[in-house]
Amino acid sequence: MSTLPLPGQGTVVTVSRLQRVLRWIVALTMLAFATVLLSQNVAVRELETKLLAFWFSPLLIGGVKPNDTHFLVTIPPGQLIAFNITFECTVLLLILPLTALSALLLAFTKTSWTRVASGLLVSSAVVLVINQLRLALIAFTTQTWGLDFGYQIGHRFIGSLIALFGFALGFLIVLRIAFKTNKFQQRKAAASTPRKAHRR
Repeated sequence: MSTLPLPGQGTVVTVSRLQRVLRWIVALTMLAFATVLLSQNVAVRELETKLLAFWFSPLLIGGVKPNDTHFLVTIPPGQLIAFNITFECTVLLLILPLTALSALLLAFTKTSWTRVASGLLVSSAVVLVINQLRLALIAFTTQTWGLDFGYQIGHRFIGSLIALFGFALGFLIVLRIAFKTNKFQQRKAAASTPRKAHRR
């Protein structure tokens, strides 16, 4: 980054062409990485079932057993039900748009690298937690109220609302971190702004 002093107009900051090219390269790399993740969605879904079994199994009667992209839950009267984490239910569908948004911010704005990376990491972690809670809710409602009522309300109604909430929250987190101005920058900008003399 270089600075060009202009007479009577303070200092104008310009981004070098090399840095702009690097930002574009990283943005395209992020999109390529998202595409690779998409092609490996089966492996990601298997990890999601294992993660769900790890933390939710002690909390659910009969526990949760992972099996490939399925997680197994026992419902009364002792029937074992397999829930499949399909492509439409994986956390990838929440993370991929966040990656695309972060890539666009990096390519077309002057937001710092660290802010873009922080926003993507934090939002991805948040939507992962939210999606895990959604899967746990589906398992709990199905075990509690059965397939006819519990699964329908847990998956189609409450689960869908949770997914939409997670999607919107992830976008807000990325944008909030990207464009938030800290107090130090605000004070520095205020100090550098010349004050007009008041006439009496």
